[in-house]
Amino acid sequence: MTQLRERILNSPREGQIVTGCSVMIQTFVSDTGGVRGFALRSAVHAAQRQRPDLLDTAARRLLPEFLDALDPHYAEWNPAAEPDFARFLDA
Repeated sequence: MTQLRERILNSPREGQIVTGCSVMIQTFVSDTGGVRGFALRSAVHAAQRQRPDLLDTAARRLLPEFLDALDPHYAEWNPAAEPDFARFLDA
């Protein structure tokens, strides 16, 4: 288990992070335009009617892989130089 994965998945904030990821996915789906966006929104809405927790479940399943992908960047991050990890990633 990577350092970042261990830190997040053993944290009491894991639920908040999963919810944030679900909101991010929903925002992406809502903001996708054109025919592709219409098809994507229709598919997600139809799936959510059957499984209202679809996005939370997907985010919870994918979170460990995302954290593993971010772990090398987390290891390079120096909180003294840049206290905000998101800003560090943006740079």
